[in-house]
Amino acid sequence: MTRKEMKKQAKAALRNFYGAKMLLVIFSILGMGYGTASSVVRNFTGNTTEASGNLGFGSINIDALLVFGVLLIVFSLLVAVAVLSLVIFLQILVVGGQWKYLEIFRGGPENDEKPAFSSIAKAYKDGTWPKVYAFLIVEGLILIGLTIVPIVGWIFLIYFALGWSQAVYVLHDQLEDGSYAGPLGVLRASSALMRGYRWNYFVFLLSFILWDLLVGVTFGLASFWVSPYTIMTRAIYYHQRLNGKF
Repeated sequence: MTRKEMKKQAKAALRNFYGAKMLLVIFSILGMGYGTASSVVRNFTGNTTEASGNLGFGSINIDALLVFGVLLIVFSLLVAVAVLSLVIFLQILVVGGQWKYLEIFRGGPENDEKPAFSSIAKAYKDGTWPKVYAFLIVEGLILIGLTIVPIVGWIFLIYFALGWSQAVYVLHDQLEDGSYAGPLGVLRASSALMRGYRWNYFVFLLSFILWDLLVGVTFGLASFWVSPYTIMTRAIYYHQRLNGKF
């Protein structure tokens, strides 16, 4: 199956009830994710560190300064935990939207109906959210860890990221059929599925570059159409790859 055919299928899957389907991935459209959280936390902690470094020592009692420093650190940690918790909560909803797109495509046009926005909370409703949470944390920590190793780490980062590109959908199917064996099991299954197809998927992602440029020149407004289209096409890529269509 060609990229052109998958994109055609994505457009067909989104044709009916587009507004409701767009809302399923609204958090992806708004750019919610780990990158946003990391930026917020880095900026906050960086600013507080800079502020504490600019304090004058000449007229401030050392004990008062120590107490203030401890309180500042505690407050910074609490803010960081709160921000990260909120982002992970939202990221699980993002995953729910991706899952729903896969289910919409698999349901076929004959079963196409207006999806409920609440369906993105599937993991919270059926109690599988701790497994989704664990998966997001493990995958995120590994990938973030690779970013701090120059050159070699970045090469492995790209390699693993492409191999794990289908992990969200693998997680969905494993939870559905009862074969879930932990975050690492999900990542291994995704890597196995993408063995020999990493370059193929990379080219697949590059095929959306003009759409990405459109999002940029419209200051993100085009993402309300582009994001559902690209997310649905990625779900279709997984389904067709899983079924050996290419």
